[in-house]
This record gives sequence, C-alpha cells and structure tokens, in this order.
Amino acid sequence: QEIRKPRERDLVDNFRRVLRALRIPAPPALLASLRDAAPAGPVQEVSLDAAQHAEYATYGVQFCHALSSGDWFTYTMHRSLYL
Repeated sequence: QEIRKPRERDLVDNFRRVLRALRIPAPPALLASLRDAAPAGPVQEVSLDAAQHAEYATYGVQFCHALSSGDWFTYTMHRSLYL
C-alpha cells in the first residue's frame, strides 16, 4: 500500500483512533503482576508466564488495531513497537 499525505479528514480519523485505543483497558491481572514485579519503580525487564504473555499479546493486538485500523502499514509499525 502507498503512504498517503495527511489531510484534514485523516487528522480527525487519527484522533478518533487514538481515543478508541485509549478506551481499551489493560487486563487487571496483568497489571497486578507487573505492579508486584516493580513495586518501587521502573525495572528493565519483566518475565511473563505463558498466560500473561497471551494476555499481553491480545491486548497489544487490540491496541494496535485501534490505533491503525484501515492502514496496514501503520498497523505493522505499531505491532513492531508493542509486540
């Protein structure tokens, strides 16, 4: 697919997609396990078990799809950042 130059309508659509992505709540169980891993602040690395990884991957796909719906290139770029 070709990359189009932004137009005013595209900007409004981008804002719509970002707002939709922000309404996707993170899985509570996954957040709890991350809080337990880093109660005092940020850490460099966290290990997830298979169930947590599956939950993270599902959440990431939903988030990336909401940010990038309708644009395969953008979806691919978001997935490379988060998954």
